[in-house]
Amino acid sequence: MSEQPLDNKYIYSLEGTRPILLEMPHSGLGGFYSTDQLPPNIAAKIRFRSPKVRNTVGSGCDSAVPHMSDVFNLRNSYDLSLVFNELARVYCDTNRSKNEISGWALEKENADQHYHGIIWAKTLLTDVDLSLDQESLEAIFKEKSEKTLSEPLTMSEFNTLMEQVYDLHHAKIRYLHQSSIRRHGFCIHLALHSLPAMSVKKVLGGYVMGQKSNRGPFDLEKNTLPDIILIHNNYKSTDKVLVDKVRHAFESAGLIVEDGQGPFLGDIDVTKIYGNPRKGVNVIGIEHVTHETEPKRHLGIPEVNFAKSGEFQKVYRQAVINLLAE
Repeated sequence: MSEQPLDNKYIYSLEGTRPILLEMPHSGLGGFYSTDQLPPNIAAKIRFRSPKVRNTVGSGCDSAVPHMSDVFNLRNSYDLSLVFNELARVYCDTNRSKNEISGWALEKENADQHYHGIIWAKTLLTDVDLSLDQESLEAIFKEKSEKTLSEPLTMSEFNTLMEQVYDLHHAKIRYLHQSSIRRHGFCIHLALHSLPAMSVKKVLGGYVMGQKSNRGPFDLEKNTLPDIILIHNNYKSTDKVLVDKVRHAFESAGLIVEDGQGPFLGDIDVTKIYGNPRKGVNVIGIEHVTHETEPKRHLGIPEVNFAKSGEFQKVYRQAVINLLAE
């Protein structure tokens, strides 16, 4: 077996001996405060002085996840594996496929697609009336969103960015999957995410956000969202027994848990790319709707209510305990 790929300043990993891999693809803040931490090719083209662009960078950060899940202590306590993208997802979303790219981000591609693909090519819109039809939402998106880059990357620049961030992230995932399968015959990959408490629709391959949501069942018309969305591509990415173990941990803590649907189905991200229980790879996305935990995320400020997020640490720990139980 090949050796684990070496870390760089964007992607790092730790290998454990237990069959669980924790992944944080969207919790990095690299590139939120300045462009100094960015790969040079995208640092030269990001429209960082635009308030809408900076707000979009902040809105995309799952900033509560590391503390809310207590991921580093959790990893150390149970000797789990971990992969972490320290770069803000706007610059390189490692939870997408390489072909999810807009012409606003890569030259010679179709512009009006994948607005929030592997590179977020347009700014995020909030407070949009999501009851409008798709054609109207597309017109609003095209009119009101700004491009995030001054000009698209060349193919050479894009390939360099992929090598620095995306390719390394996924090389580490594949290595850790195979390492776990070699030891145990299977791997349980938990992709950890957070979501601002706002209703959302997918438009032109990007996210359009509505009003701030209330806590309740998944209901776009009533503008309610649960606490936890479990993403598993209709159980194609993992064994249902494993999903139910995670579900039980969160429901036992009094949280509202629902399965992913719509943009949270899991048919475009790592659950789709890697999830294949017949080959021993089980992928479950845990999308935590941060009703009170990321109070200003919808404004583009990745601020965390640490008192609130700390309440969930024991729940994530229980989910891991449930998964490790025979």
